[in-house]
Amino acid sequence: MGTPEFARRVAHAAVDKSLNLINEILQLQDNHRQFILLKWRMSGYKIQHLLKVLPSTLYAEEVETFDDALNHALVVTLGFPLTPADRRLIDLPPSLGGLGLPSAKSLAGATYLASCASSSSLQAESLNLDPQFNREKVVVLLRDFCKDSRIREDEFDVDELLGGRKVQMNILRVANRAKANYLLLSLGAHQKALFESARTKEYVPWINVLPSAPLNQHLHNAVFKTAVGYQLGKKFLKDSRAKCEKCTSMMDPYGDHATVCRKAEAQLCDTTWNEMRSILFFAILI
Repeated sequence: MGTPEFARRVAHAAVDKSLNLINEILQLQDNHRQFILLKWRMSGYKIQHLLKVLPSTLYAEEVETFDDALNHALVVTLGFPLTPADRRLIDLPPSLGGLGLPSAKSLAGATYLASCASSSSLQAESLNLDPQFNREKVVVLLRDFCKDSRIREDEFDVDELLGGRKVQMNILRVANRAKANYLLLSLGAHQKALFESARTKEYVPWINVLPSAPLNQHLHNAVFKTAVGYQLGKKFLKDSRAKCEKCTSMMDPYGDHATVCRKAEAQLCDTTWNEMRSILFFAILI
């Protein structure tokens, strides 16, 4: 890769290109499509080729710049500010209750460690190093990473984690599970219930579905923002004493009543799920 200065120049050029792409995505007027493009094309995986080569501490400024731009794009797309807990939820994969849009910083440690583990035998052979000594250095990196990520050593097997072709996936799976367990301790009762329900086998990760109007899988802006805000446990009402416009019952600040109101349900029997979310939006957000 060259000297640290050269690595930083390469990182700076790659991040600049990514920032331009993020700005182009924000020119769209469709929040659902914006999010999908950010998720699949502009998350931390966009610059993981940089994260594999050198420790991110060598170009921490570029990583921070990329993540700041990504967070700004998320705020614009979702229409509400993100708390640290929100961002940690968004980082996690849908299978663990998140939205699957990780920051570069959250991927950096696992990506670099996986690269070192995958190439350790090749390095030993190319540089005439003792393979066992080289592996021990990777194990030291692994233990440091697990300590920083709050992963207990009894939660993984070193040989299983560092073996095979899917090293990065294995490390990220263990790291994400630890993040999810740690995040669960910091959530309030309502967010915790939503988070745990999204981790069940019955949960369908709707956030992964590509928007398609002909297939009735496209959410218009108001509905999409409401659906994401609802899953993140955002409060839609500042005044919890407000009453439902349909049945005059007391509304809860999270909008749960809007999804179970019997009088509203009678009017929604022939509508789509998208329109139900629209009712939730217009009933409690405006």
